[in-house]
Amino acid sequence: MLTRRLALAACFGLAVVPGAFAQPLGAPAPIVPGGPPPPLPGPGGAAPMPPGGIAPRPPRPPRLEIEEEEGISERQAVRIARRRGMVEVERVRRGRDVWIVTGTDGYGDDMRIVIGDDGEVLDIRRD
Repeated sequence: MLTRRLALAACFGLAVVPGAFAQPLGAPAPIVPGGPPPPLPGPGGAAPMPPGGIAPRPPRPPRLEIEEEEGISERQAVRIARRRGMVEVERVRRGRDVWIVTGTDGYGDDMRIVIGDDGEVLDIRRD
């Protein structure tokens, strides 16, 4: 009975001991002679905290532009339609080698502009 209590107390003591030796988060590792070097700031190691206590946000990765196989982009098609009098763009859709931009002009009339891949305005319809 005593050995069972002793074994149980030993197990309980071992379960509590690792927490007592744990190092708090953010604390630097102690430098031990002959031990591993401390981590360097940067991608591989912990960067030092600034005086305000809030780490700066890492820089955003560069935005990758989706390249069109050939021809103008949707944004360029909208710009061309606006130059031709379209005030409010309602819908932009891709056709076979063309962009079809629908919307309204300054008078509130419906417009449909068909723009080729080379940026040439092929058709303008006002309803």
